[in-house]
Amino acid sequence: MPYFWKDTGVQLNHNTGFTRNGIQYPAVWLQRSTADERTAIGLEWRADPVLKNTRWWRNSVDSSGIVVSTPLDLDALREREKASAKKSAGTRLSDSDWMVVRESETGEATPAEWKEYRQAVRAYSNTLEDEIASADFDALVAMRPEWPLSPTEKAAREEMERHEEEFRLREEERKREREENQ
Repeated sequence: MPYFWKDTGVQLNHNTGFTRNGIQYPAVWLQRSTADERTAIGLEWRADPVLKNTRWWRNSVDSSGIVVSTPLDLDALREREKASAKKSAGTRLSDSDWMVVRESETGEATPAEWKEYRQAVRAYSNTLEDEIASADFDALVAMRPEWPLSPTEKAAREEMERHEEEFRLREEERKREREENQ
């Protein structure tokens, strides 16, 4: 909780002794004083300012604690988000680059599911970049990319879902057994 001097707007630091009107106050005074005592010497509590997400906004706080948030430049945001999409696509593709290199060097075929995945990543990246290029500020902020899952990620998800279903069925069976034993 930040406390400020009403007359100057300066913040009083916690756990710091201070002098006011010739009276010295110990470092623990803020924690031990009442709201009336703090008000009597000219302190007021101000809530921490609520800032908007700095990924999209430039925030400043004026001396009265009012937040002024200005959207970042839309063209710069679009360029940043397109670069991020390209980087994400590159990262996703890099995990299977060795398969493509192996096919090129030895002729051993890349599994079809990986070829399909790589094509899906490239297609999604292109679509996402087009959406970013035409998005207004609000649409850009609202975007939540959902990249295609790699064959490895799909297998892991299916395995997790299978375990969750097995757990759910075991719990139902235990519940049924408890109900029968009552």
